[in-house]
Amino acid sequence: MVAIRGAITIDGNTIESIKQNAVELVAEIVNANSIQTADIISMQFSVTADITKASPAKFIREEMGLASIAYFTTNEAKIDNDLPFCIRVLVLVNNNKLTQGDIKHIYLKGAKKLRSDI
Repeated sequence: MVAIRGAITIDGNTIESIKQNAVELVAEIVNANSIQTADIISMQFSVTADITKASPAKFIREEMGLASIAYFTTNEAKIDNDLPFCIRVLVLVNNNKLTQGDIKHIYLKGAKKLRSDI
């Protein structure tokens, strides 16, 4: 099993922005790591306190056809000067071919600031 991290910032607290950006983030993680969706075990999302209109998991289930995996969404810890309007995800994948060195963690838009090392 491997764990893949990612994050993306959204334009504002709207259902459409949450939907569009959550799908973009997860699709990029799946594509960049050549993941078979059947191998995804679970996704854990965290959102900053300014995201309240919807859970990103709802749109991954509906838009990507991933209804049979386990999801969990929580609020990100409140940190002074933290990045606003940010969705983070941890994807657990049952894949013996990927090693930690092969994994491509994905940080998009303003979330690139979170991982300047990659």
